Amino acid sequence: MMKKLFRNAKEYSGALFMSACAIIFPIGNNNINWGTAVIIVIIAICATVVLHILDDTEAIFRSDLHMWLIAIWLSTGVIIGKCLP
Repeated sequence: MMKKLFRNAKEYSGALFMSACAIIFPIGNNNINWGTAVIIVIIAICATVVLHILDDTEAIFRSDLHMWLIAIWLSTGVIIGKCLP
């Protein structure tokens, strides 16, 4: 069980790092406005549609897309939260 967990973490470390960067970026950025939030929401919606279109691809690629999708929606929530008064 632990070997499988560490092997998966090693395989997906790049995607996890990039997802973490995508989430951390809006937290540290103070120049976020509603224009940026709308663009990020559009990107998140497009990514969701693309993921459903590519749902028949191989599992490794699909799991990477799921990680990116989660990161995009989390960063979208952070950006919208920073735009609220």
